[in-house]
Amino acid sequence: MTMGIQLDWEIEQSRGGQRHYEDDPQERGKGWRSALRFVFVLGAFLLLLGGTIFLIAQRLEQVDARTEQLLRDTVAAEVASLRIGDRVTFQNLQRSATRDWLDAQLIFYDQVQQAKTEGLSLTGRIVDLAIDGQRARVRVEEIQGGVPYVRTWFYWRYGATEDDSGGWFHVPPDYTFWGEEGLVQRRRLTVRHRTMDETFALALANQVQAWLDFACETLNCASVGHLTLDVVASTLPRSLWAEGQAWQLIIASPYVGRARLDQPFDSTIQLDVATRLAERLTISQGPGLAQAQPYADSAYLRQAIIAWLVGRFVQQDTGVRLIDSLYSTYGPQSLGRLAQNVQPADSIEVLARVLGLPDVGQAALDWRDFLAWRLNTEAQLLAERNEAAWAAFYAMTDPGVASVARQRYNINATRQEYRVASATLQRSSSGLPQLVATVEVGSGSLWRQELIVFNLVDGRWLRAS
Repeated sequence: MTMGIQLDWEIEQSRGGQRHYEDDPQERGKGWRSALRFVFVLGAFLLLLGGTIFLIAQRLEQVDARTEQLLRDTVAAEVASLRIGDRVTFQNLQRSATRDWLDAQLIFYDQVQQAKTEGLSLTGRIVDLAIDGQRARVRVEEIQGGVPYVRTWFYWRYGATEDDSGGWFHVPPDYTFWGEEGLVQRRRLTVRHRTMDETFALALANQVQAWLDFACETLNCASVGHLTLDVVASTLPRSLWAEGQAWQLIIASPYVGRARLDQPFDSTIQLDVATRLAERLTISQGPGLAQAQPYADSAYLRQAIIAWLVGRFVQQDTGVRLIDSLYSTYGPQSLGRLAQNVQPADSIEVLARVLGLPDVGQAALDWRDFLAWRLNTEAQLLAERNEAAWAAFYAMTDPGVASVARQRYNINATRQEYRVASATLQRSSSGLPQLVATVEVGSGSLWRQELIVFNLVDGRWLRAS
């Protein structure tokens, strides 16, 4: 029997026979139903999970919206207390661990009440608002003289206690809550700032780039490094240069205090930054301007170039007639040559060297502000009783001039101011170049007019009357 079974197997194998198995239809149905049940359960789970997440998100949004609305209500209440003059409510909305800030807020309250009589309008419009956990930052609009301004206020959300219902309260500034770091790049400069100052940084970068472009068309900018402007949340009274040789100017954010909403880089900040930049550009031209000796004409040239640049930067008349006439008559490069060639103890004769003239008496220049500088410096030295420096402003080699000068020194009259209305170039009886200046002398509301003569002696305009 065993042999028969083996033989049948071998015969099947030799015929290439194969055994075929088929699934039971009922078993296949069970598999599909199991798969469908799994998909259904999974889908139901995911739907339930998604619904739960959606409900949680909705709840969180409602909580956030409620938190924001409570903050807006607090700001509105604070502005209303300022608007109607409710000192108690205003005071109750302030909190701090130190008394100094609370006292400062009461001073601010009084200032606002005074400002309202001068046209201040407290609109209470929230320009922007940011909440980070328990802290918040709000910028609130106010209008004065038709100009929109903005103030930045900080708040903290206190939890409820047995004695206090909690809520949002106005707290001291938190300058760590000033936004993310950002950069504005221009060809000659980089502005580093935070999100709060983005609008200001853009205006600053564009304006200062234009100033540098103008200055470098006139002055030698080979020694001028790439300028870095750091806008910082600080109560600095003005901009200042960082220590060292780097061209790094630190500028306080306008939003630390009351800022123009429509023009954050306002005229006051422009004048400050323009002055710092003009000073640095001027002294970078060389030791002559950087180390100008007191009372020498080079000292006038230093302050005149700075003032002229500032005037050009901010589009204001700074009254620097001599430099302006040099620029307009002899071209922009003449000013650059002057700045690079002046020496610390130079007289105004340096202009003749720069312009290639025999003497400055032949230069077609407006001398009014230069003569005013000499007269006012002379008056300062007279008041200080600095006789040696004072005498150097007179043509003492002329006996008549020396006699009048000594009498003036001995009288030692009350110091007065000098304003030069005009200066006419002519020749003296001895052939010297001479300036006859029409001068207003006085102080306050009392002024008189005089004619004062200056002779050109050894390259200096010396007083001869």
